[in-house]
Amino acid sequence: MRLFFYILYIITVIFLIYRAQSKQYSNKTKKSLYLLIAYILYIVVAVTRNIEGHYINGEFIAVGGIDAISYRNNFYLANTSLVNYINLVHGEIGFNTFMWVCYHLFGEFEFFLFIIHTIAFVLFWKYVKRGLQFKSFLYLLLVGSSLFTIFNTIRNDLAILLILHVISNLKQNQICKALIINLIALSIHSSSFVILIIIVVYFLYKNWDIKKYTKYSESVVKIIFSFFILVILYIIFSYLLPILFSSTEYNVYLSETIVSVSIYIFLIFLLFITYKYYHDISNKIEHHIIFIYLIIIGILNYFIQGRMYIAYRFILIILPFVYEYMFALKKYVFIQIDRSKLQHFWYKKRIINIRYIIRIILYLFIYYKIYDFFFVQLQVGGIV
Repeated sequence: MRLFFYILYIITVIFLIYRAQSKQYSNKTKKSLYLLIAYILYIVVAVTRNIEGHYINGEFIAVGGIDAISYRNNFYLANTSLVNYINLVHGEIGFNTFMWVCYHLFGEFEFFLFIIHTIAFVLFWKYVKRGLQFKSFLYLLLVGSSLFTIFNTIRNDLAILLILHVISNLKQNQICKALIINLIALSIHSSSFVILIIIVVYFLYKNWDIKKYTKYSESVVKIIFSFFILVILYIIFSYLLPILFSSTEYNVYLSETIVSVSIYIFLIFLLFITYKYYHDISNKIEHHIIFIYLIIIGILNYFIQGRMYIAYRFILIILPFVYEYMFALKKYVFIQIDRSKLQHFWYKKRIINIRYIIRIILYLFIYYKIYDFFFVQLQVGGIV
């Protein structure tokens, strides 16, 4: 019954946001009303839901989120100096400082939740209005899942919502703004480091004047450059990141579940069809190189997942952009083909079948991730 309530609640909030941003409705007052109702529904549940943990027959049972209980306990440890608190509580300095300030201003965890979830809602809505490329309900539901998994994993999902704006600014070549937002996200959760690499690589890619250094064609050199970046990323992910963060192995995140296998297989599939249909993709999908680098980083993540707990968080950081790339492929590349334009019947049949199969795979993964969100993520974290 609790799970059914959350499913209905999440669908309702996302649907109201979908109606508020839809271009089909011109009445601004009505759209503002949709947004206001969505915010009220969201914030009431986010702040007033039960968060507690207790033992039953020696087993710890979490209600409201395993991590949420830890955040609540850490919040009430802030009755000390800021320096002592940062040294006492595990977490990034930016987030811990914010929590310490909230404690000394308000003193109650519910006020902290109100501020955090209001920030999360505003960040998501700003992204919907500014950077959202696809206005479908399914896409909003997938990308907007961070609005609700933040009930448990506050730091990670707040960082994800900030990273949405990092990539939006990166697409508009606002490198400095993207870098500043990314540094803020990095002060909240260290998994944002993965996007810092993307910013550096993309800046070099866009600003390297190839003609000064080579007589070869621009496309050839950029391919070579991409392979060079791939090697660098592999070295960073395989050797430097475990040193920078932690060598602790948290098997609970990835290695004990088939979810990790499915994600990596799908990322390899995306990389393969990108290579196979690169001409169409490069012509029809703007900023496709950013998506390609994110996919490559996701695949490289496989080699470090057994050596550092943060590897799982890297995957969560890039997933919203994997969703965006999927919808872009579905809309611009693997669309229904006009049969009358194809001359040879056998060639026509073969092309249609291949593209339909790819579309089906993309749809299957979309619905699988929606199922995973409702029936795995919400329950494993103890939210419901």
